[in-house]
Amino acid sequence: AKEAGSLYCFALMVPGGYEQGLLQWQHDHSAGIFGCDGYGVYSNKPVEISTTVVAKVVNSTLKCGYGGDSNSALNSWIFIAVWDKVIDTADYKKHDWVVKVDPDAVFFPDRLAKMLVPYAKTGGYINNCKYGMHGPIEVFSTDAIDILAADYRRSWDGKAPKSCSTELHFGLWGEDMFI
Repeated sequence: AKEAGSLYCFALMVPGGYEQGLLQWQHDHSAGIFGCDGYGVYSNKPVEISTTVVAKVVNSTLKCGYGGDSNSALNSWIFIAVWDKVIDTADYKKHDWVVKVDPDAVFFPDRLAKMLVPYAKTGGYINNCKYGMHGPIEVFSTDAIDILAADYRRSWDGKAPKSCSTELHFGLWGEDMFI
């Protein structure tokens, strides 16, 4: 077993764009998320990445506006749906770490695993920026996602984390702010 534990990595893909080709190339070369111990692709359609990888369908149009202080994607609700699906499929539970990676992010799982060694027993999440966690690569312990899953279960319909959707105003936030 790896010192840092195993990685479950996933990407959200917008169908019909360049991301599908990037993910297909990564799969063919065991690169990016496909270099992890477990992986998944999510989209709003069951898009085939390879004969063995088909995107899991998320309940979202994957459409959002842009704005806020950095004119970035205001995609919190999209990723609330994505995390709901990640939690629902529960593939992450077989691993120690959960890593969300944008399809066009440069990602080396072996390098991340080495960086996680000091955190193997502490869990939580890895802050990747002095201003807070930012979206292209997000790293969480499985325990942290289990806590998020419990928050989803506390909401009235189970489709959004209760504390995030009732205690925070993130209408002008991207994915990395709600989580």
